[in-house]
Amino acid sequence: MKKKMLSLVVAVTFAFSTIGCASTGGVKKGAYIGLSVAGQASFLLQDTEMGLVCGRLGAPAAPLCISEVVHKTQISPKLAKVFALGERASDVIRAIPLEITGPTPEVLNLVSQIWTLITEIGFMIPQSDQAKKLSSDLKKLEAKK
Repeated sequence: MKKKMLSLVVAVTFAFSTIGCASTGGVKKGAYIGLSVAGQASFLLQDTEMGLVCGRLGAPAAPLCISEVVHKTQISPKLAKVFALGERASDVIRAIPLEITGPTPEVLNLVSQIWTLITEIGFMIPQSDQAKKLSSDLKKLEAKK
């Protein structure tokens, strides 16, 4: 569990360090890179979670699987919010004028909300081989910077 959360923290740090960084090509490019990392982490998390729902092909047996109730009532709504926030952040980034040279509070807030939800969902995933792979994949994602 700690390794998984460490991976998320590293990815969060990377995302925030790239938003608005002029050396990456300006505010828009830096914001898109940060949002892209959050988006990739979201999809990894979603794919892993879907594969851990009890009773699904390839899912481990209880207690290493996620109950259908937790999947539908707790995780899926959070993932839906993650993707909606990502769409909103993308819209905000597209609207940033080229002359803006610093990060915009709205983008930082949206990406922060995304990572908060990703972390909350991460804590809901039971330890399993799939959870270990998620942690490893997040580390590889962080290394792509």
